[in-house]
Amino acid sequence: MSRHIGGSKSFVEHAIDLSKSLQKPPTAFDIFCKTHISKEGKGVDSRAQVVYDTMQKMVETVSQPLSDGSQPSPHNMDVIFLEASGEEKKRRVYGLGSQASSLYQESFCSGATSAPPPPLAPTIPPKIISEMDGMKKKMVELEQQNHNLIQQNQTMFRQMRREWRHMRMMMQSGLSPNGPGQSSQH
Repeated sequence: MSRHIGGSKSFVEHAIDLSKSLQKPPTAFDIFCKTHISKEGKGVDSRAQVVYDTMQKMVETVSQPLSDGSQPSPHNMDVIFLEASGEEKKRRVYGLGSQASSLYQESFCSGATSAPPPPLAPTIPPKIISEMDGMKKKMVELEQQNHNLIQQNQTMFRQMRREWRHMRMMMQSGLSPNGPGQSSQH
């Protein structure tokens, strides 16, 4: 049984939250860090720390400029994480548990580590993402309308307060708010 700091949320729920905050699909390493590494960069246990340190070294190594001075091509972080975590065992990946197959396409956990896995499978169906985007736009519109209404209400309140002060001053001075020498009663 692995310890983690993810609380009662499933790894899939963490992946969804991360995809929102990162505004891109999270890598296996992103999910691992969220659930097994503290904000101070310490693992929840010695194995998590080893995987984290190994991953950091591997990323640093593959990110080094090539001998000819050119930049390396982008690397698949999931492949690197799979290697750093010690491969998958019994359809589980350390730090992702049994959720690995639901987060990634089947070949991610196929045991065939010589070929890189296919790109990250979307964790949220495109229709849902589209609906969420529509709701976000509507929410922005409603927030703007709400802001405008608040501004209008504040302006009207200030105007009413000025008129009320004016009427009170008129009444205190004995003048009718309806005009000089006129009574408010007929």
